[in-house]
Amino acid sequence: MRKEDEKRISVAEMNWLCKIRGVSRLQHIRNEDIRKQLGMMETMVERMMETMVERIEKRKLQWFGHVSRMSSERLPYLALHTQLEGTRSRGRQKTRWRDNVRSDTEEKNLEFKEALSLLKDRYKWMEFVRPHRRYS
Repeated sequence: MRKEDEKRISVAEMNWLCKIRGVSRLQHIRNEDIRKQLGMMETMVERMMETMVERIEKRKLQWFGHVSRMSSERLPYLALHTQLEGTRSRGRQKTRWRDNVRSDTEEKNLEFKEALSLLKDRYKWMEFVRPHRRYS
């Protein structure tokens, strides 16, 4: 996912949260404060504490683990792990889905090779994927 896409998702999410809270953007209330206010409501604590971007990253890593644990004959596994021969075009290369997964694991301070060995154990992988709470 591009940074531009992440920013658009974050803006849309904050607009939804402001509408839920009944706050106008003209009131200049910080995003963190709106999140904390909504987090205090008992029914919304679990879901509102993580942002949409964090949810997308979490689901991406969950899917990566799921596909990587499949047998090597399955089509999703082959699509994800097959290396094509040949050269790529000149200039900056387009980011591949696997490159995004690599950057997500490295953002969580885990080398990609370590992540590949960790994902073989489903429960350890799910513990790694679980997002860390920013707001409390």
